[in-house]
Amino acid sequence: MIALLRAGAALLVVYSYLVGLWLHQHGADPQPLAGIREWLNRPLRAGEDFGPFALMVLLLCTGWTTAAARATGRDLLRTALPVLVAAPLAAAALAAGLDVWTYSPGAGLVPLAWVIGLQLVAALVGLDRRGWPVPAAVLCWIVLLVAFDVDGLGKPALFLTMVLVGHVARRVADGVLPGWAGLTLGVGCFAAVALLDRTVDGLHQWWYPVAATYAVLVFLAAVAVPAPDWPVTTWLADRAEWLLVLSGVVGFAVLGLLHLRVPLSAAILCAVAATGLAADAGHRLTRRLTRRTA
Repeated sequence: MIALLRAGAALLVVYSYLVGLWLHQHGADPQPLAGIREWLNRPLRAGEDFGPFALMVLLLCTGWTTAAARATGRDLLRTALPVLVAAPLAAAALAAGLDVWTYSPGAGLVPLAWVIGLQLVAALVGLDRRGWPVPAAVLCWIVLLVAFDVDGLGKPALFLTMVLVGHVARRVADGVLPGWAGLTLGVGCFAAVALLDRTVDGLHQWWYPVAATYAVLVFLAAVAVPAPDWPVTTWLADRAEWLLVLSGVVGFAVLGLLHLRVPLSAAILCAVAATGLAADAGHRLTRRLTRRTA
């Protein structure tokens, strides 16, 4: 079922951070996107185009999987490689005058790279075989960030709680943690989400606690139900991180090149297809490099 969750998160990432974000930045609001925003996103308070929800589900899955086995050097390389490739690719695209999603010109070339950073943290948290000391320590660190109001770390800290929830859920399921300890840590994570949402500037208007609630409920329901792995879900799940970082590079560049030359719907389809092909190439590169370091 984790593969199905990761596949769904990957699809929503492309929908939100490629299609939805590019259209928003260029002042377009076509149907059916406008209808989905009006009748689903805003009433549910799940974040514009379900992007935050998708990232939370992806991080919950990361916490679950990293709690099951100790990370190796190959695992860390597999996790970090998408950013290591996407960053110079984005810089080259910018230098060529192509459209790339960045926080600001010349900086923050891969805006969602911090999600990959949280996945690396998840691998380190998963090294703790006792089940609770490291998650508890990370949770205390998050609370300290709230107390000292550290600029720039509020959003990653909020999403880091999802890694901890996934980690704790797996440890409870495996019998490493007693249920009461898992519940205590889980409640602490939600308290940290609420604190960050209310105290960090720029977070409270996005309704992150609501998206976190949806993500955790979907995650806990899904991991309790076995599901077959279909080829399409396996394909998406294996390439989720590549789709995450390449949507704002390859996808944005293709949309920027085509939107004035072909119908917008055709440009979007081409951008999504190009992102998928690039993600597949990145996945194949990952397998080749990790095989050599085995």
